[in-house]
Amino acid sequence: MISWRLSRGLTACGLGALLLLTATGLARAYSLLGYSWPAGTSIAMHLQLSSRPAVPLQDGSASWDASAADALAIWNQYMDSAQFVPAAAGQAVGGDGANAVFFASNVQGETWPTGTLAITLNYSDAGSGVFTETDVIFNNNLKWNSYRGPVQGSGPTGTWDLHRVALHEFGHVLGLDHPDEHGQSVVAMMNSTLSDLDHLSDDDIAGAGALYSIKITSSLTPSSGSVGVGFSYQITANNNPTSFSATGLPPGLQLDAATGLINGTPTYGGTFDVRVTAHGSRFDATATVRIVIIGPVITSNPSPAGVAVGNSFTYQIMASQSSTSYDAIGLPPGLEVDRNTGIISGVPTISGTYSITVFARGPSGEATARLTLVVPPNPLPPYYDEPSLTLPVGNGPIATDSARSRIYVPHQNSIAVVDTASPHVVTTIPISNQYNANKLSLSPDGRILWFVRTNDTIGRIDLESLTALPDLPTSELVTGIREGVDHRLYCPSWSAGVLELDAASGATLASFDTAPAQPGYPNACSVEISPDRKTLYVGQSPAFPGIHKYDVSTPTPMLLQAVKQSGDLGNLSISHDGTRLCFWTGLFGTNEFNTSDITQPLGLLQSLQSTYNYAIFAQDDSLIFQLADVRNAGQQIAVFDAATRQMIRTIALPPKTFGYQYLGIDASNSYVIVCGGGQNGDPPRILFYPIHPQTVPVPPHSLLNVSTRLRAQPGENALIGGFIVRGQESKKVALRAIGPSLPVQDKLADPVLQLFDSSGALVAQNDNWNAHRNDVIATGVPPSDEHEAVIAISLAPGSYTAVVRGLNSTSGVALVEAYDLSPAANSKLANISTRGKVEGGDNVMIGGFIAGGDRETLVVVRAIGPSLVDFGVANALKDPTLELHDGNGALLAQNDDWRLSQEQQLIQAGLAPIDDRESALLLSLQPGAYTAIVRGKDANSGVGLVEIYNLDAN
Repeated sequence: MISWRLSRGLTACGLGALLLLTATGLARAYSLLGYSWPAGTSIAMHLQLSSRPAVPLQDGSASWDASAADALAIWNQYMDSAQFVPAAAGQAVGGDGANAVFFASNVQGETWPTGTLAITLNYSDAGSGVFTETDVIFNNNLKWNSYRGPVQGSGPTGTWDLHRVALHEFGHVLGLDHPDEHGQSVVAMMNSTLSDLDHLSDDDIAGAGALYSIKITSSLTPSSGSVGVGFSYQITANNNPTSFSATGLPPGLQLDAATGLINGTPTYGGTFDVRVTAHGSRFDATATVRIVIIGPVITSNPSPAGVAVGNSFTYQIMASQSSTSYDAIGLPPGLEVDRNTGIISGVPTISGTYSITVFARGPSGEATARLTLVVPPNPLPPYYDEPSLTLPVGNGPIATDSARSRIYVPHQNSIAVVDTASPHVVTTIPISNQYNANKLSLSPDGRILWFVRTNDTIGRIDLESLTALPDLPTSELVTGIREGVDHRLYCPSWSAGVLELDAASGATLASFDTAPAQPGYPNACSVEISPDRKTLYVGQSPAFPGIHKYDVSTPTPMLLQAVKQSGDLGNLSISHDGTRLCFWTGLFGTNEFNTSDITQPLGLLQSLQSTYNYAIFAQDDSLIFQLADVRNAGQQIAVFDAATRQMIRTIALPPKTFGYQYLGIDASNSYVIVCGGGQNGDPPRILFYPIHPQTVPVPPHSLLNVSTRLRAQPGENALIGGFIVRGQESKKVALRAIGPSLPVQDKLADPVLQLFDSSGALVAQNDNWNAHRNDVIATGVPPSDEHEAVIAISLAPGSYTAVVRGLNSTSGVALVEAYDLSPAANSKLANISTRGKVEGGDNVMIGGFIAGGDRETLVVVRAIGPSLVDFGVANALKDPTLELHDGNGALLAQNDDWRLSQEQQLIQAGLAPIDDRESALLLSLQPGAYTAIVRGKDANSGVGLVEIYNLDAN
């Protein structure tokens, strides 16, 4: 049974264009009819176009048939297994088995559809998918020519190009369909509408190749096999092969050259690209067949349990078949693989998520897998100062009794009495009902302990008998208490300002509001009274944030001064001599005022806290203690020198569920005492810390820590620090190279530190300090970032050089530091110098040092530049300037050219610079921290040297 189908007519509209990209290159959107000619066929096309009267053809074709024959030849260039053959004219009869090409005024007796230029009729054996005949018919009702270039006109009056229409219709003869009618947008001669395209496109050529190229027709990616299991694969091709060949077969497989069957039992696993060829009488078909043979597989856990930085890790690589060697790629720093046993072990030094490729190799192949290992950062171990004593009482404010060497602190439903001379808990005094004590204070004569309650009453303790007295009722809930002269009590209330109460009865004598009330907010939140009991200070928040000073020497309080302050004021405290007042200002710190004029602040106590509690004075007013929550570091007590308001040390407190809230000082000024409420199972306790702790004596005239910050660069512009150890004993030092944790832009991401002795020999080196984690933690100065470098070492007296560079020749701002870890040894850091490229902004040279001991240290600080040329240094800084600042940032001294000041002193010290443009300062410095800054004059840049000499180190 013969069937035929219409391969669509070609119409005369325009068309769009779109090419598609895939991972392997340009993909073509050609579309197939589902029919093609058998391989090896010569497709004879009986050209009968010359029945139309001849006209001069624009492209020079000799005839209509010659133009069509050229179109056939163009297609032949891109086909292997079939070829067009122009044949002599015959009868144009459908179903006669001859492929006719002719003009006709109708389509088998039917009128041409409007706008149709030509059609192709395909005949095939029903269901075979193989063409038996195709006829191409051109619309004889139109005006035709043969030409190239743009289409000439349109519609019935246009002149149509036989050559390009023939190209299109002969594509249907081959079995190509209209790509644009299959949802594809592509430039193609085979689109259903005519355009100015006059040649075959890439898409057309690819379609012909898909149908008629000589090729391997069997799958190029057969199903995988397994080691030890039979495998077979049949090569097939469309070139009527007579024999076959193959190269690169997996071990254990062989090819039957006559049949093209590859089979056998594979003995080695892997992915094999096998080149196969089917040899034909005219053409060979060749392709690469990828055969996957599954060999051994990794059977160990692909997601081993994570291990924190600094902890030991072990992992055994295991495979499904025996293995003789192992390997791993992408291990975290600090881990390594034993290639004989497959054990990965070590101590990771850098945190991160690592994708590790592991290998197990054996007689039957290589097993590989990807592991994911998570290495979280291991935080530095928490450091807490050990208290001298801990007592299991205390959940409220501390009141100090100087007359009896006692402190009093609320404890559950009682008042705990603690002897601070012993120290020990003397007794606990029960207080009535469930309302706890708060805001303790002593009467001026020291006989009564006052405290406020949470039920509109004031509690009292007789300190002679240590018994509770009856509570005093109040008209308002009060939040604090201080006793003034003539037995008058002053209590801030929740809603009525400050109440003045009779100490005998609790009756309200007067009230005064320091600011208008706001709904939902208390008014006065804190009160403090002067030692002579005649001046009252009120901290107001939040309606009118500020401090108010009242004269309360008479029953009628009189406002003396008021100062508005930002923040959440509270917890006023006054010095024992009555001259200074401290109050907490929320996130801004603890402010200090002179009580003679509270409008003039003395300064701010600030120690990088995120939230603050209150500060109190030592009994001799020489120190101020501030209880604070330090960012990411828990609670601490910051200790300030009261005269300078500079923090001199901190006391790190152990953690508590609800934290520590109250400070006190014992009567002998020996201890600072801290306590916190016992809640949610967290036991109450008070901790005693010595106000003057025992310390290792630091010898006079010592440099304890020297550091320099500069941009570290590759080569000669590395950050280079030199120092001298002088004396009779070895000195233990910690050298640090800091980069990632610096609070600056363009910081060095991964510093590497090397230490050389005076002969140039490498003494030690380090990249990431966690490689020696325990040793570095023991120094007390471990960096916060794992990529920073530390060398902890004991050095014999002599000269040393520390060099800081970026890993993989990177650049960035870095800090090199030298810490004296054995200040009591019979040796000293005599001087340190640092060399590097001085630039502008954050890239100036900044040298810091700490003068230790208990007396002044004579130092010389120098900024060297021009004379470095004499030592072979290129691009030396032409004219350095030098500044020296104290620990508060105040400028102490500065110099441009050293001869302009201290010329004789520097010459006598033997430290006069070589070049007059270099800078130097000779100073006798009190113990403390100092900073030297070296810049280039007029913003010049170049290699410079900053030096700090300890002249008292001999």
